[in-house]
Amino acid sequence: MRAVWLITGALFCSTTAALAQASVDWMSKETGMWQAVKDKRIDAFSAGLDSSFVGVYAEGLHNRDTEISQVRPANLREFHLSDFTVHRLGPQVVLLTYKVVVNAESGGKDLSGTYWVASVWQMRGQQWRTVMHTESKAP
Repeated sequence: MRAVWLITGALFCSTTAALAQASVDWMSKETGMWQAVKDKRIDAFSAGLDSSFVGVYAEGLHNRDTEISQVRPANLREFHLSDFTVHRLGPQVVLLTYKVVVNAESGGKDLSGTYWVASVWQMRGQQWRTVMHTESKAP
């Protein structure tokens, strides 16, 4: 009987996590991170990054602190997300892939263009947080 309760409990937890994942508007969540950068709301942006965050870019790897310091001086004038796909990797992990067109600069360097993006979000406690993000400029 105990085994039945353990299995039932595991199924319930798995179903609850899957339902929580299904109820998330992932495009809005990801757009919110971009909007926080555009609006210079660094606290809101930082709150969406997990302490274990890793960014993968042409110039190298970023941890959470490096990511925040790189985003802080950026001037994101416009952005548009499209071709958005949600890949459910597990009950508490989601991979988002999409294209973003940006009009931006940072430190006098023009960053405008089209990028292919991947973000991994994971449930941490009761919050979804970004644990990995990468961007590759389209040719």
